[in-house]
Amino acid sequence: ALESLTAHTAAFDAFAANRDREVLRWVRWIARNDWADLEKRHVAALSAKDGKAARRALEALGHGSDRPGREALRAYVERNWARGDLRSVMAAMRALGHLRDELAIPLLADILRHNIRKDPGPSPHLHELGWTARHVYLSATAAEALGWVGTSAAESVLLDMFPKLRDFWVYTFHAGDHDWLRGCHVSPVHHRFVEALDAIGSRKLAPVVPAVLRSLPIDPDRGLLFECDAFEVLVARIVRRAKLTDAVVETALHILGDPRAEAADAMASAVVASPPALEVKPQSPEARAAQILSIVSLGTRHAEAIRAALDRYRAKPASRTRSFVCFYLSRTLGKISDADCVDQLHSILRDDPTETSSGLHDPPNVFIYRASAPFYRAAAAAALGRIGASRSAPTLLGVVADLDNATSVRHAAAVALGTVADQRSLARLTQLASGYPEVITRRALLEACRRVAVR
Repeated sequence: ALESLTAHTAAFDAFAANRDREVLRWVRWIARNDWADLEKRHVAALSAKDGKAARRALEALGHGSDRPGREALRAYVERNWARGDLRSVMAAMRALGHLRDELAIPLLADILRHNIRKDPGPSPHLHELGWTARHVYLSATAAEALGWVGTSAAESVLLDMFPKLRDFWVYTFHAGDHDWLRGCHVSPVHHRFVEALDAIGSRKLAPVVPAVLRSLPIDPDRGLLFECDAFEVLVARIVRRAKLTDAVVETALHILGDPRAEAADAMASAVVASPPALEVKPQSPEARAAQILSIVSLGTRHAEAIRAALDRYRAKPASRTRSFVCFYLSRTLGKISDADCVDQLHSILRDDPTETSSGLHDPPNVFIYRASAPFYRAAAAAALGRIGASRSAPTLLGVVADLDNATSVRHAAAVALGTVADQRSLARLTQLASGYPEVITRRALLEACRRVAVR
C-alpha cells in the first residue's frame, strides 16, 4: 500500500525476526520526504523512458495531487492516449477519476467521441489475442473515470454517449472474443458505462434503459448461472432507479403470454432483442424476455404471474425455448425468494422427466444428454436452496440419489441441501456423501453435511 501511495520501493523483509526494524526503514523515509517534493518527482517521472516508473508515478498521483499533479496527468493523457502505452494511459485516466478532476471531463469526453464508434479494421495477427482492443479499453476506462469524477457534467457526458455506443458484441469481438460467440460476453465499454451511471446515482436514466437492456449478453455455450452476475445486478439497479422495473417486468410477462400483463411500447423491442451469437444462435423472443425478467425482478409483486408462466411453459413440448424459459423463470422465483412457489418447484423435480429419460448420446460426444439444454430442473433445485424451506430436504435428497438426473441437477440439489440445512436430513446426507460416485456432487454433499452439523 505504501509503495502504491508513494511510488517508492524500500527494502523490506516480511520474514525478518525483528519486524519493527523493517518498519523503521519506511518511517525514516517518510520523515525525510514530503508530498510536495514527491509530487514534483512523480510529475518528472511521467516523462521518463522507464514505463514502469511512469506507471508507478501515475498511480501515486492518483491517490492525491494538487494542481501541478492534476495538470501533469491531463497533459499525459492528452499527449499519449492515441498512441502511447495503453496501460499507462488507462492508469492516468483512472488517476484523474480518483482525484475527481472536473477539468478532465472535456478530455475524457473527447476520448469517448474518438473511440466508441471506431473501426480498427482486421487484426494484424491472431484475433483472439486482442490486437484490435485499444479503442475498447480507452472507451471503457474513460467512462470509468467519469463515474469516479461523479459530477452532473460527467453524468451528462455518459448519458449523451450511451445511445451512441455500438452493439455490445462489436466491442467484445474487437477485444478478442471468438466470432462464433459474439453476444455471449459482457462488453467492457457497456459495463463501465452502466457501472459509472450507477456510481453517480443518476436519476435521468429512463431514455437509456432500452439500450441497457439490449447490452445484456446471452451465454448458452458456457453454462448458465443460478444467480445474477455483476453486470446483471447493475442493470437491475439502473432499471429500478429509472422507475421502470414494473414496466419491464410487465412487458416480459406479456411476451410470455400473460393476458393481464400490459407491454410498454418503449420496452417491447428491447426486451426481446437477442444478440446474434453465430454458433449458439440467438435467443427466441420468449427466452430473452424470461432472461430479462430474471434479471430485473426484485420482489414478489409479480410472483403469481411468474408461477403461472412457468406452469404454461412446463406444459409445452420439449424445445430450446421451453428449456430456457423454464430455467429463467425458476431462477427468478429463487431470486425473489417466493415462498409460495415451493410446491411448484418440488413438482418440477419430482414429476417432470429426468434428463436421462430423453436418451444419452453415444460416445465420443462432448454432450451426454439428448435433453434440450439448459436443464431447468437444476435451476429449480437451486431456487429451493435460495428460498431455504426445510421441507424441501426430502425432495432434494431424492434428486441427488437418482442418477437419472443430470449432473448439474444433482449438484444443484446437493448445494441446496447445505443451504436448507435440515437437521433431520443429516443421516441420509452422510450416507449419500460417503459413497457418492461423482466427485463434484460428493464434495457438495460433504459441505452440506458440514453446514447442517454446525447449524
